[in-house]
Amino acid sequence: ITISNTAPELTAVSISPNTPSSQDNLTCSTTSTDADSDPVSVTYQWFSNGNLLSSTTDTLNGPFQDGDELTCAATPSDGTDTGLTVETSVLITNSTPSIASVQLSPSVVYTEDIVTATVSASDADGDPLSYTWYWSVDDGSGPQIVSTNNGSATTDTLDGVFHFDKDDVISVEVE
Repeated sequence: ITISNTAPELTAVSISPNTPSSQDNLTCSTTSTDADSDPVSVTYQWFSNGNLLSSTTDTLNGPFQDGDELTCAATPSDGTDTGLTVETSVLITNSTPSIASVQLSPSVVYTEDIVTATVSASDADGDPLSYTWYWSVDDGSGPQIVSTNNGSATTDTLDGVFHFDKDDVISVEVE
């Protein structure tokens, strides 16, 4: 009786991160088994929206496009036999924009001044940003939203003639 080699198997294939954004690098991880206890090597192929890419390692570097479906195809081998290829995929999602700071000016405000808020923000995907500005004034009875504005400008203003008086506390929230 001749006992022949048994092909290795992949018991798990995964891509991390599992909810990637366009700027992430992807790593394909595998778990394998071989009934003959032979050492197992794994070869990799990557696909973007069904199209074969040039990367043949376990890592695929971004950037990617929002909505891309990226697939890792992993194939085990024990040097004698090749096992079945196992695939797994992830969908590239839009990155959440980040607000670094919001600055108010002037630093000393009088009743008839115009207060200007300036936002510093970024988006890892390079998408155009738009903002919602929520201006609040607290006259001592608790903050009340007095103005809400939307747009793509990185500055917004609140006019003291219409919205605040001496000793009021002014704040702005930007989303």
